[in-house]
Amino acid sequence: MEEIKKLNLLKTNKKMENKKQIVIHCIGDSHVNVFSGQETMQPIWPEKSKNIIPFFKTYRLGAVLSYNLCSLGTKSQGREKLFCLLEDLPIGSNIMLCFGEIDCRAHLLKQALLQKKGIETIVQECVDRYFSTILEIKKMGYNVLIFNAVPSAPSTETDNPDLPVFGDCIERNKTTILFNNYLHFCLKEKGIPFIDIFAEMIDQNMMTKREYLQDGIHLNQKAIPSIIKEINRILKLNLTISKYENIRIYFLRNMENIIYMHSLLLRKIKYKIKLTIKKIFKIS
Repeated sequence: MEEIKKLNLLKTNKKMENKKQIVIHCIGDSHVNVFSGQETMQPIWPEKSKNIIPFFKTYRLGAVLSYNLCSLGTKSQGREKLFCLLEDLPIGSNIMLCFGEIDCRAHLLKQALLQKKGIETIVQECVDRYFSTILEIKKMGYNVLIFNAVPSAPSTETDNPDLPVFGDCIERNKTTILFNNYLHFCLKEKGIPFIDIFAEMIDQNMMTKREYLQDGIHLNQKAIPSIIKEINRILKLNLTISKYENIRIYFLRNMENIIYMHSLLLRKIKYKIKLTIKKIFKIS
């Protein structure tokens, strides 16, 4: 009964959104980019993201580890950014956190080796720290839901040297499964919804499906239908993107290409006009 009440939190929050469509504030590392509706990486908060999916607002905090969210003074200042951002969001807002991929890709396997501990122990310590911050936000009065740590880069090297990896893709994805499973266990005990599409993003060999990645590491817009479907299933909602909104999203997402093609067309027209004028003057 308690869990059913928690799953309906977003429904009751409709009135707080002035009877508009539900808004979910997606806060996290660079992997929140998928919720913007854009294939291009959005700027780091406090610079505003260009969100084009009507019920998602994204806030990219940078390369923040889930492990460090409970600590002040870290290099990424993730905790400071997170709680500063929350000050601007009304109590009762719907907050979806998206952290953990960086921990699983670059740190947890490495720490297991350095500390000579089992990966399960390292994962549990990381998730416990992350979960403590989740509970803090929940106690503040926000409607909290959590997005899974996404599958890891399929290669041992990413397209970006600033995105380090440790271990191969299968090892990292197994670590991410441990992370998500333990996180889900913790969340379930407190009735906090967990949005998990991880299984759809990997193949039978535990490799990440490249067709869901925009740059070899971040999810692209092919993942959005699965994400919306899972949110609707878990939260008993009916979030949809209308035909009109799909057209709008298409044009907004491709605006730069449209402007570029339009400029090329204008150049061709101007060129033809110039040629025509020259011919006219030659004839006369």
